[in-house]
Amino acid sequence: MFKGIVRRAGPAFRLLAILLCAAFLVLTLADLIHPSLQYQSGSVESMDLPLANHSLLMDSITRAPIALLSLIPEQYQVEAGLIAFLPLFAKKLPSETKVQIKNSVRELYGAMRRDTEWNRLPSVTGYAALDLLGISPQRAHAYLYLPRSAQGHPKGAVLFLHGSLGNLKAYPYLWAEYAEKTQSLIICPSFGFGRWSNEQDSIETVLNALPEELRVPRSKTVIAGLSAGGIGVMRELQRHSDYQAAVFISAVLPDSATTAGLAAAWQHKLFLLFNGTEDFLVTEQYAVQKTRDYSSFGAALDLFPKENHFLFMSQAPKIFERLELALAPLTNHGGRTD
Repeated sequence: MFKGIVRRAGPAFRLLAILLCAAFLVLTLADLIHPSLQYQSGSVESMDLPLANHSLLMDSITRAPIALLSLIPEQYQVEAGLIAFLPLFAKKLPSETKVQIKNSVRELYGAMRRDTEWNRLPSVTGYAALDLLGISPQRAHAYLYLPRSAQGHPKGAVLFLHGSLGNLKAYPYLWAEYAEKTQSLIICPSFGFGRWSNEQDSIETVLNALPEELRVPRSKTVIAGLSAGGIGVMRELQRHSDYQAAVFISAVLPDSATTAGLAAAWQHKLFLLFNGTEDFLVTEQYAVQKTRDYSSFGAALDLFPKENHFLFMSQAPKIFERLELALAPLTNHGGRTD
């Protein structure tokens, strides 16, 4: 019977079955071998850890499509995602904005391809694809970047929560410049499509797996959220209010009434929003209103003229420059002085 089914199946189906079996075998062997991460200065790592209550069978099943999707260059996946999802949120996007976004993506990934260290890094957009299908991966994943300047002992850290479309290896690549200047460990956990609904297990699993010398206290850690990652930032702050600063890039924020109790703990810390004036998802008007809503946090808004929702990809160096200036009073005096 099985042979008959195989004979009737088309060549495309047979090829897919072979690839899935191969992926399953490779992932099973990888679990048996499981080489340890090196955490070398100047290197980026892809941390992949089973959650506490994970199912071995479901783990193997869900990891296969993640591995297969990683074979497709991430740039093409991002471009395909933009084609599929942008019309849902911005139906009348000006052609010049589309060109601006496309150029930002191509310039970024073009630079990454020229760097062997970053080019070898696996893509994990499969986590986002599974989340869209309602399937929960059984693992906690994160990209980690330990800067050369830290010499194995970072002085600070950035916990970066991605937005919709999932975690991209482009994100730690962009943060690497800031990491080198500030000797900060960059931690970019993955959480499916980026809805940040119940992320605590994933974040805690990643942080607890770090070796002792890389465990930076929250008082020296900047927590940052991109787009929908802003929701994740506020949820994390409600659990742990002792982060050094909170940064929101083109970010969505919850109703401030739900976080009123947190404001008192944030009187002398940084709460900074970056936004483009031509953002078609998180509009300038929205950012201005949220800055007012979070005035009890000392919220400040930094606007970038003529920039859209892909502000982080196009203006990361300027964002980091302004972030360093804003953090200087906290670093020098231990708190905001205004």
